[in-house]
Amino acid sequence: MTPPHPPIPLTPSSHATKRQVRLRPARLLAERVRDTLAPACQRIEIAGSIRRDRPVVGDIELVAIPKPAGSLFTAAESLDQLIDRLIRSGHLAPVKRGPRFQQHQLVRSGMTLDLFVTDPDRWGVIFAIRTGPAAFSKSLVTNAAHGGRLDDDYMIHDGRVWHAESVFKGMIDATDRRGPFFQATSPPLDTPEERD
Repeated sequence: MTPPHPPIPLTPSSHATKRQVRLRPARLLAERVRDTLAPACQRIEIAGSIRRDRPVVGDIELVAIPKPAGSLFTAAESLDQLIDRLIRSGHLAPVKRGPRFQQHQLVRSGMTLDLFVTDPDRWGVIFAIRTGPAAFSKSLVTNAAHGGRLDDDYMIHDGRVWHAESVFKGMIDATDRRGPFFQATSPPLDTPEERD
């Protein structure tokens, strides 16, 4: 299957600075970046201000599920290998690089690429949160008792939705819902898509 856009035709440049870009060219660039990374992903989608159709955007946000290693569906190169190659060739300049979040600068355009790496079980929550805007995302993960949209019987932890009772039994301090003493007594809710 041929991707709808050719791979990123980035050319290294010394003029790489973050800048604001109008929606249409930003979307076209985001689509090209997405399509370049897609061979190493089970799923990859544009999120953030581009997905929200903001008239001017400052970065490209992508949410990706990498293809698993050692399976029939393994890519010719892993997502990390593909990104390493783009860095070595001067197309990307790394800013931050962790297992779940990477930030790079697209050298030619000067735009920032925020890449959120997740898995199928966390996709719905992560994709919704990373679409934003920030105030909306915060309201999604904040309980109604504290002014948010999340039912008070639930909590978000590590990109998953948990029934609060199944978590607090194992926590030393029930007011600290982020851990480090997070321990669940039942599985999280399934949220493979945003609607879930």
